[in-house]
Amino acid sequence: MTLDPATAVLLSVGVGGASTALALVPATAIAWLLASRQFRGKAILSALVMAPLVLQPVVTGLLLLRCFGRTTPLGGALAAIGLPVTFST
Repeated sequence: MTLDPATAVLLSVGVGGASTALALVPATAIAWLLASRQFRGKAILSALVMAPLVLQPVVTGLLLLRCFGRTTPLGGALAAIGLPVTFST
């Protein structure tokens, strides 16, 4: 493992760019839906969208560990196909 700061910055920029690109289309569709339509469950969807912005990162991290941990069905399935989630012991 290298401790070069430039490598860390490039990794951060790459991960940030990739996550933004992957989220752009579904996020835009959900934003359009929430802004332009009235439907049953709109308040729940709005709360789900706002939750990561309101909750502290620690709570979000705990939720992710509860969803993707090695002892959960989803985390176990990911580990079985060779995609273990980091820090999910």
